[in-house]
Amino acid sequence: MPAAHRDPKYVAILALASALILIIGNWLKPERNESDGAGNASPSEIQRLQQLTNRRSLENISTYFADLASNVEPFVLRIDDPGGSGVLWSPTRLIAAAGEGRFPDRVEVRGPSGDVVPAETTAAGPHLPLVELREESTLRPFGARLRRAAARGLPPGDWALAVWRQADGSPVHASGRALGSKDVTCGDSETRAVMVDLALDASMRGGGLFDLDGALVAVIAPCEGRWLALEARLVDQIFPPEDAFEHRMLRRYGMRISQIEESEYALFESDYGVVVRETWRSHNAAEAGLLPGDVIIQVDGMPVTSSDDLELLTLPVAREVFDLTVLRGGTEQNVALLARAAIAGDAAVKIGATSPGLLMARISPDSAAARGGARSGDLLIMLAGKEPQAGEDLIRALAGGEDRRQWAVFGRNGRMWGAFL
Repeated sequence: MPAAHRDPKYVAILALASALILIIGNWLKPERNESDGAGNASPSEIQRLQQLTNRRSLENISTYFADLASNVEPFVLRIDDPGGSGVLWSPTRLIAAAGEGRFPDRVEVRGPSGDVVPAETTAAGPHLPLVELREESTLRPFGARLRRAAARGLPPGDWALAVWRQADGSPVHASGRALGSKDVTCGDSETRAVMVDLALDASMRGGGLFDLDGALVAVIAPCEGRWLALEARLVDQIFPPEDAFEHRMLRRYGMRISQIEESEYALFESDYGVVVRETWRSHNAAEAGLLPGDVIIQVDGMPVTSSDDLELLTLPVAREVFDLTVLRGGTEQNVALLARAAIAGDAAVKIGATSPGLLMARISPDSAAARGGARSGDLLIMLAGKEPQAGEDLIRALAGGEDRRQWAVFGRNGRMWGAFL
């Protein structure tokens, strides 16, 4: 450093000059306006700004849900009798929620424009939470297609939109948050229910629950004594393909059948015929007195050797009754089976009217009864062709401890089915 720069007087002069510059700069600095800037707003002003922001956000959400509802409402129709809504699954296929008692064979459906068209019940059962209907006209919006999504695709916290129709056909919607999904058993159907923070009730019966993309996630239906949003995929699980012979037999007669198997010849005491595996309460087969385990061997005097021989039962015919011959416990019996919807008071021949049966309070999971599809709380209707009697023999038979296999008929929710124990 040069010698002049080490002079104390020189250093003092520099320090004094720097101080003067700082003093003059601070004096010339303009005063800050305390009222400028949001950072100095009062607490009441800040609260007001937050309220305005939240209001704008809610208005945007309400507008979005209104637009979403207008897009999906055409897929939700009104069913005038027995009431409720239905989801238009395809151009002529409608899915509705079941209720107490038998669902009507024909109903009137109110479309989005107010048009009323008839619809026919094509699949329903006392043990099913949903009902399938067909209507002759096309109510689906032109060019539109109902998209569906899995329940697991709606995670907790996501928004969901419930849409249904009131008695006058006007649409209603309500939004809520998803709370996840859980496994449920509705009748005999195991599925998933979408849990939402909406109060689902009977007024929403048959309505749809949609995600923010407008995809159907669930159908609102009764289950476990309350109203739940049942996963839309349940429809494909419980309803067989429309053109399947099984579907047509269930639709018209409430009866599930199958070819007798070679291993069952001795058990059913027949080497030919078609076995009735299941019947549904208030349907034609049950009204006629058919029971699970009956072997159909003749229709109108013609032998039945396979399920193909029963195709005529599902064809459009002018007649009202088919005369069946069945084997029950090795004995032939005649049954008059109505070819049309069963009506209270019809004088169909009924063989072996069933008793209420015995309540099975507890069924062990590894028992023969459990392997036959029974569970605690089911009814035992018949065992080895007879009404069951409580006792050690019955307990042993249900557990599978008998040397000889026995045919048992169980009941649950209006459905009866059979199994060998």
